[in-house]
Amino acid sequence: MKGQTNMILLLLVLLIFIGMVIMLISLSKTVVREEYSDLYANNMLLSLLRTSTGYNHPCETVSETVACAFLTPGYVCEGASGSPVSCSDLANETIRERMEKMPGNMRYYLSVRSKGGVEAFDEGNIIRLKYGDPSLERDRISKKVARTVIHKVRKGTEYSIEVVLMLSWSGK
Repeated sequence: MKGQTNMILLLLVLLIFIGMVIMLISLSKTVVREEYSDLYANNMLLSLLRTSTGYNHPCETVSETVACAFLTPGYVCEGASGSPVSCSDLANETIRERMEKMPGNMRYYLSVRSKGGVEAFDEGNIIRLKYGDPSLERDRISKKVARTVIHKVRKGTEYSIEVVLMLSWSGK
């Protein structure tokens, strides 16, 4: 009698264990290539924006330099890593150097523009910064898009600056 009870208990535990394994396998989600591409694009954008430029505030990181180039294009950045350079030139140089490290079959387009109500103006023109291949914006090809917003305050006005990175692995 005791042996039968132990056998039934062992069988019950085994069935519960098998049921849990089946439930965990059915709940686990496989990551598809599309999700890796989205993750790659987002990480590429964040990595780019967090890259140190070697200059002092307000040009310490690429995101600060892009915001400086967007809001005060003529501001001169100074630092130990090089001679004084304008925010716009430093942003162009740093982004170009960083993006040249991407695989050869990848095209990119990075745009910086005002998001929301307040536009930034330079000599009467709305400022928009563009880097890379602008044809990615209008071409109807497979591409991944990563977006982030940089919030900055200048002269009491809050600006929301949208940074958009488009990547295409088409190689064309």
